[in-house]
Amino acid sequence: MKKVLFINPPVVCVNECQQGWYSFAHPTSILKLIARQRQLGHQVSFIDCMDYAVNENKSLQFYKKLPLGANHLNLFIDTFILGKPMSWLKQELQKQDPPDEVWISCHMTFNNELAHHVIRTVSTVFPEVLILLGGNYATLFPEHAQQKSKAIIHSGLIPEAKTLFPDYSLFKAPLDYIVFQLDLGCENNCSHCVNSKLFKEVVRFDVQALVSDLKQKKELYGVKDFINIDPNVANYDLEDFLRACIEKKLEANLYFYGGIQPDKVTGRLAELMKEANVRGMTLPRELENKTNVQIQKSYGAEHFYIAVEIFQKTGFNFSDFHCSFPVGFKDDCLIDIASIIKEINDL
Repeated sequence: MKKVLFINPPVVCVNECQQGWYSFAHPTSILKLIARQRQLGHQVSFIDCMDYAVNENKSLQFYKKLPLGANHLNLFIDTFILGKPMSWLKQELQKQDPPDEVWISCHMTFNNELAHHVIRTVSTVFPEVLILLGGNYATLFPEHAQQKSKAIIHSGLIPEAKTLFPDYSLFKAPLDYIVFQLDLGCENNCSHCVNSKLFKEVVRFDVQALVSDLKQKKELYGVKDFINIDPNVANYDLEDFLRACIEKKLEANLYFYGGIQPDKVTGRLAELMKEANVRGMTLPRELENKTNVQIQKSYGAEHFYIAVEIFQKTGFNFSDFHCSFPVGFKDDCLIDIASIIKEINDL
């Protein structure tokens, strides 16, 4: 039996909007790996350096200025640390029995410096321990990750864990909601998005087993809100999932904040969502066709308008609907951006 310690590092944050998004991003990959290590009979512990209390108006700790936008613009923005300081982590490490292995995950690539700081902190407390670094950062930039630390770099998914459900038993944050996944990956190739570069194939979960797991978590933790953050959940098994929620009487509130691809919205899908008690989602308001072709998107703004109309006709309350659209292209006009925001608010 091994002693395996998992650590979720703090993150870089620039504003309240990003802080709110982070609050919904539970460390599902780590929680799935915890489930796998327990399957193997190992002793598992978990230190979470994140802070999920977004409604307490805590002042964020200033980190430093980081580059903003294209390099040639020479723009910088103040960044802050969302999560616990390294002094707190060191104290938590000193409370632990010496582990055999420490697993650290870093998903957003701009958080890599904090992940490497965590690795150095672990090494000071446990100089002989085996440290593994995984996540999107290690998968996309393994050479950079290896140059920055002495950790063993793990790229990609761990096959035995990819379709396991997160084990929340060691998760200490307030459980107002639980995050779930229906699939991993995306077959779109939008030029500004990294999802298609992470996985060679889309990983799909067993729908019936997933709904049973959510039902069990609902009873175990007293949670009624379940939030999906998959990048393209409407492309694959969404209708089957909603039917299973209805048939198994999950009777929970469902949110799809990773985004529902607008051209996948049909009257039938909207009706199933209504019956399955979907309360909110992110619905992207895409750009015009010419721009979308340039960034390799296969759908446009007209699909957004049609989707909104379908949801309106189905009787949805839009108070928990979010909307996103790409900005930051070199020929973007502030007046055009403001007009799109006004258009979304009017809808």
